[in-house]
Amino acid sequence: MLRVAALLAVTTACGRIAFEPRSDSGVGATDATATDVLLACPPGYTFDTGSCYRTSTVVADWLTAEAACEADGRGAHLAVIDSPAEAMVVDRYRPTPTDFAWIGATDVNTEGQYQSVTNRPHGYLLFGAGEPAGAAEDCIRLKDNLELGDGTCTTVDDYICEYDGIAAASPAWGVCPAGYTFLAPGGCYRTVLSGPGSTWLASELACEADGPGSHLVVLDSVPEAMAIDGFAPGTIVDHWVGASDRVNEAAFPSVTNGPFGFTGFASGEPDGGTAENCLLFDDAVELSTTDCDTDDDYVCEYDGILAVPAAYGQ
Repeated sequence: MLRVAALLAVTTACGRIAFEPRSDSGVGATDATATDVLLACPPGYTFDTGSCYRTSTVVADWLTAEAACEADGRGAHLAVIDSPAEAMVVDRYRPTPTDFAWIGATDVNTEGQYQSVTNRPHGYLLFGAGEPAGAAEDCIRLKDNLELGDGTCTTVDDYICEYDGIAAASPAWGVCPAGYTFLAPGGCYRTVLSGPGSTWLASELACEADGPGSHLVVLDSVPEAMAIDGFAPGTIVDHWVGASDRVNEAAFPSVTNGPFGFTGFASGEPDGGTAENCLLFDDAVELSTTDCDTDDDYVCEYDGILAVPAAYGQ
């Protein structure tokens, strides 16, 4: 597989690293009617069946192509194909019927697990005969017959850009903002030791201050919880995570207003009622509730998903 170091080198060479967030609302809505009403295409793009597309006029390696698409504006990126129906639409923007074109999918982080450049599983995975071809080929092209093929990410080729209002998120290809460390399969994290003023809310706001798409860590699964347990220094016994029931007692949405996928509470937890509304994660890989105004260590995550202040009562 193409290593993160190589990706960083290519990114530096093309002069742009994308740390833009993904938005799950507004012009990023996936509902077809909402998109049709709200989506306005950037210059050079054509509106086509719910999204906006353009064909490249030059060839480029995969990462340079992604950067070129993103340069068209926040919410633009290499085309992300979510369904067979969209594959038929995107296919219209290949330069000629026989040309291959880069699209916004890669398995650079975990071999065989294809993420879109918006850091979600890629919905369309119809590979042609003999594809995918191997661990050295981590970036995806649309070929003829609506089939996909993988290729070496440094190969130059045509590409197709899409504007759908959903911003790219660089953890999808293993690149993190400064101060963050990448952990597969697609998140960036940093730890902060407690000090005066590191209450749950202050910690969340400190993470958000790192840039759009950063927030207290949201544990989506047992594997992510285990990874964070190994990532946090041994000096950290427990730390704040991005969920609370500050808004609705006993409901623990994440700070991104989605489910908090890891639900491994310690015995007797959650307890404390309305006096203990914020979640801690400890070195026993368990959750507990405590007073939100306590100072504690915390872990920030950058995954490109915007925090939603209403989810935690702000």
